[in-house]
Amino acid sequence: MTSRTKKILLLLSGLVLLGIVCAAVAFVNFRPPGSPFVENQTPATPKAKILGPFRAIEGTDYMISSVTDSPEDPRIYEDLFSSARWYGGGSGYNQYNIVFLDVTSETVYPLLPTNDFEVVSMEGFPKPVPVLDPSVPAPPRDPVAWWLISVVKADTNDDKDVSSLDKQTLSIADVGGRGYTEIIQEVDAVLGTAFKENNTLLVIYRSNEKNYLARVDLPSRQVSSTEELQLGEEIK
Repeated sequence: MTSRTKKILLLLSGLVLLGIVCAAVAFVNFRPPGSPFVENQTPATPKAKILGPFRAIEGTDYMISSVTDSPEDPRIYEDLFSSARWYGGGSGYNQYNIVFLDVTSETVYPLLPTNDFEVVSMEGFPKPVPVLDPSVPAPPRDPVAWWLISVVKADTNDDKDVSSLDKQTLSIADVGGRGYTEIIQEVDAVLGTAFKENNTLLVIYRSNEKNYLARVDLPSRQVSSTEELQLGEEIK
């Protein structure tokens, strides 16, 4: 091998080595977020959990508040007290808990034992009677006696977030948040509710691509019966 050939081979070897080094540098600089090769990543700052303002539950000795990651918003329960149904997260915040004040005993206590869940919705029964004509005085209404609460307890769809897209657990509590009891698991969506005068609550819901009607005896906090809706296999 001539000296000229050796020089050419050494030059080619150097170029190959340089290419390998450049490729490695590019991989390190342009690897996607969350790559296992990333070191000394700054962890995401946990969201603050804030206790909001309390609002009186009309006709009762209780007040209600919420734990969210949003600054205080007095409108947070506007839907709940106008239609008796409220959805969390509608304004871009997370709802971690509900807090009650018993005015008679002067005690404050949370609905849930932890602030790590997501409260998806809350519905009070009996509901107020809607008034379509604003010139007509609203009829007397019975105060809320029961709450139906939808809670997400875990990230069941593996999207790294606990939200309404995960499986929900339906629970019952009285107007003061006492006697919290889980009644229906693995719920994908609540499709409708109806309150009957004998303290029976009808709940239509979807679970695992099937639709159900559950009858809930509120005083005993138990589901008395559940039946699958026979609407055709093509309906999910």
